[in-house]
Amino acid sequence: MRVVFSGIEIAGPFAGQMFAEWGAEVIWIENVAWADTIRVQPNYPQLSRRNLHALSLNIFKDEGREAFLKLMETTDIFIEASKGPAFARRGITDEVLWQHNPKLVIAHLSGFGQYGTEEYTNLPAITLSPKPLVVT
Repeated sequence: MRVVFSGIEIAGPFAGQMFAEWGAEVIWIENVAWADTIRVQPNYPQLSRRNLHALSLNIFKDEGREAFLKLMETTDIFIEASKGPAFARRGITDEVLWQHNPKLVIAHLSGFGQYGTEEYTNLPAITLSPKPLVVT
């Protein structure tokens, strides 16, 4: 089983880590425009990024997008963790992915959902940022 994920901080990488521990080949698409902020934490990157392959790729530029879509052809599960429908806004919709692999399972992880009020769906959900909004 091949799992590919794109995400920083905790949600996406943790999902990838779990699949890797269960024996899947896991490839992390690292964003070349935005560094993974977990890298500055002592020991955490070694724990949370273990058993993963990493690929730095700008999937929103033509060459990177082409390589990404080629990778999707042999991927079983794609996990993306971003602010709301960030991938869809940039042209990488579920339908585009399914054109390259009709059996692809797609998981979207976002703190405030994919659809709804943009005031919330566009918010980052890093560490404790959602807490003030749900504990009122």
